[in-house]
Amino acid sequence: MRYGPGSSAYLFAREIPRTLASARDRYLTAGVRVLDVGCGPQPYRDLFADVAGVYDGSDIEPGPGVTYVCPAEALEVQDGSYDLVLCTQVLHLVRRPQRALEEFARILTPGGYVFATTHGVYPYHPGPHDYWRWTQDGLPALIEDVAGLELVELVPHGGSGATVAVTINTPLRQISRALGSELIGAPLIAVVNAVGSVIDRLLPPRARAALIPNFL
Repeated sequence: MRYGPGSSAYLFAREIPRTLASARDRYLTAGVRVLDVGCGPQPYRDLFADVAGVYDGSDIEPGPGVTYVCPAEALEVQDGSYDLVLCTQVLHLVRRPQRALEEFARILTPGGYVFATTHGVYPYHPGPHDYWRWTQDGLPALIEDVAGLELVELVPHGGSGATVAVTINTPLRQISRALGSELIGAPLIAVVNAVGSVIDRLLPPRARAALIPNFL
């Protein structure tokens, strides 16, 4: 999935494929069985093409590449079937995220991994629902409460500057859409993104980490 500088979520969305690729290279070996939960159009499938022996998808709606039609909290998958559960930008949309993580743990082989990305501080965007946001403490706490899962690392996608930028850019995008095209607001959104990026580079670490828009 490609986001340009004129996209409202650009400052953190550009980090998702980069950090997924880094995790892939550090934790996975060739031939892994991958289940993409809440896969939609499977935007990150190509990232795992060189290591995936099997790449299946699950979603609540049927579609290309969707092997299992089921919610994340009730995966119709046998225990220990996959080496990697990939779940990108889905957990905040799930009514019972702890139950979903329990399902991920159940279907993993021993020593398997979950690569999950989800929101920290981010504007409300129902699709059709939008339930949760997490902090640097809240997301680890959620994972710690799931038997069979252990947090290996928590990677921020952007900081306070990126969070302020996406907060400003979201209504700009909505106004542009109401006027007929998101392209209308793209130049202004790109300027806001540039300012947010500079802010994150200039802020000291503690201030930068005060607001995190997204995590892996």
